[in-house]
Amino acid sequence: VRRSMAEYNQRYTSAYEMYADLEAALNADDMFAVMPADLPSVKGGVDASAHDDPTPDEATRVIAAGSPVAPGRANPAATPAADHAAASPAAPVNSETPGDRSRPRLSLVNWWTGSYAARPGRPAPAAGPAGGDGNEADGWRPWRDGDDEPLINKSIHRDQFAPADEQLRRARQRAKAAQQRVNRKRSQARRSRGRRDPNSRQLNAGVAIALFVFLGASVFLAGGLIFAGASNSGQQADSAQPERLLVDNNDGISITLNNDGLDSLKFMEDLKGLGGDLEGLREIPTQIVEALAQAGIYDRDRGVISIEDEGNRITIKAPEWFLAGDASETAGDSRATAQAHAQTQAASQAPSSGSVLVINDLRDSADDATSEAIDRGLDRLASLGYSIVGLGVSDEDIELTASAKKAIELGTADDQMTIEKLKAWLKGSDGALQGLVWISRDSPAGNPLVLMRGKASERRKIERLFRS
Repeated sequence: VRRSMAEYNQRYTSAYEMYADLEAALNADDMFAVMPADLPSVKGGVDASAHDDPTPDEATRVIAAGSPVAPGRANPAATPAADHAAASPAAPVNSETPGDRSRPRLSLVNWWTGSYAARPGRPAPAAGPAGGDGNEADGWRPWRDGDDEPLINKSIHRDQFAPADEQLRRARQRAKAAQQRVNRKRSQARRSRGRRDPNSRQLNAGVAIALFVFLGASVFLAGGLIFAGASNSGQQADSAQPERLLVDNNDGISITLNNDGLDSLKFMEDLKGLGGDLEGLREIPTQIVEALAQAGIYDRDRGVISIEDEGNRITIKAPEWFLAGDASETAGDSRATAQAHAQTQAASQAPSSGSVLVINDLRDSADDATSEAIDRGLDRLASLGYSIVGLGVSDEDIELTASAKKAIELGTADDQMTIEKLKAWLKGSDGALQGLVWISRDSPAGNPLVLMRGKASERRKIERLFRS
């Protein structure tokens, strides 16, 4: 078996050599002990002529009896001399014609031994002309119930082939027909993919795009209407409540009046302080100035205004006569003056914000201008509701100042480590102490070191109090 699958130059030259090897292996005492060199085909002791039996056996005769080709006609293109030689007595004797012979019907009797029984079959059809129309006369026979063989073309066995050009033409026709079938199936598949099922509930792409555009336009239109309405309402509100600017000085304080009867004192974060020289107060009616002065907000002598508020802004109620814009008519109206005084005083009263320790290293060495700037900042700090400690001679002031300077040691106000020590000291001090203001020799009086508990905005607000 291995030699039958080997290269052509290593295979058996005949079936008799294989048969001789099989016989040698079967007759050996130990089949598995047989070596390749012991085989007859290798040793060269096979006589093929000893096995040549010109007499066909029964099976060969049965198969030959069903062949549609008569003996001596194996080659239809043979010459008449060849036909005469094939019909010579040396050829196998068979006087029957193809029409008289019939192909026997074989049935297996024993599948183990291979024995079979032969029964007479129907006569073989007569050979028709080559290139027929494909009916039974041409050798084609349709399948019938009870047949033991499939549909075959017996003209093949008669070597009735079409000419080469005819075979080429038919092959091209079959290839063209196959290509047309493939193209037709592809076209049908494309049409089926592009065709939408009328019963399908899937949203069409065009409908989805149109719906999206419609929704976008609706949202855009609604937003435009809302924005236009808001703009109109804002314009109406502005026109209904115009503001009149009464005071706008360079220190960031402005007093405005609108029609709802409110005077607003607005403080600008980016300017130096909460107060300053309010020369514009001369434009305010005398009753308002007196009310602010009595409430402790406006200081006539220093020309400054001090405010305690929660968000850089205080709002006071103006009297009705002020909205008329003519203060001279009601200048002596004591009732309106008392009302303005009561409202401004109630708005200006601020609760205590806690204590702030002030360490002033420039108390004995500062000049008059510096001392006035420090005092002005301290007054503003007191007006915010803070209780100032550390400047007196009481035991509490002395102890707090000494404790803070112990934490400072030899540090300076611009030293980050010293600042961290003061923060830790302030955090561990009494809860009533809300902050620390250190006016050191290393920093100008208008820029002291301020440390506060809580929000950084409070620290920045106190820093602005000491700026000139």
